[in-house]
Amino acid sequence: MKQNSTTPNANYTTAPSEDSWGFYGVVQHNEHMNEAEAAQAFADAFEIFRSAPWQPTDIAIRNFLRSRWGRHFADSTSFYDGSFKSRIQQASGEKWVAQEFASLARQGFDTELFEDDDIA
Repeated sequence: MKQNSTTPNANYTTAPSEDSWGFYGVVQHNEHMNEAEAAQAFADAFEIFRSAPWQPTDIAIRNFLRSRWGRHFADSTSFYDGSFKSRIQQASGEKWVAQEFASLARQGFDTELFEDDDIA
């Protein structure tokens, strides 16, 4: 896994509970999860992406999950069977997911958080 170059003490895996349309908001709504369950799903997705072969940075993972692509990713988990964590694992292997991480990197969002992200 690549090391992050900014905000080394930040906890990127903390779910952004104010998000209503990224991965967190969609799983909370579509999967009828409470805040704790949605936060766990966010953490599970984060850990699964950390072990991805394309080695995304923590910042890239957070940006992906908070973006419209995080929303689409959450929706794509419904095409798979099993526990929600298993469905995240299966969906993470889709080709478009790796392509979107590459796009984030080309735009510099693998080393810089989105402007509105305020994590402590």
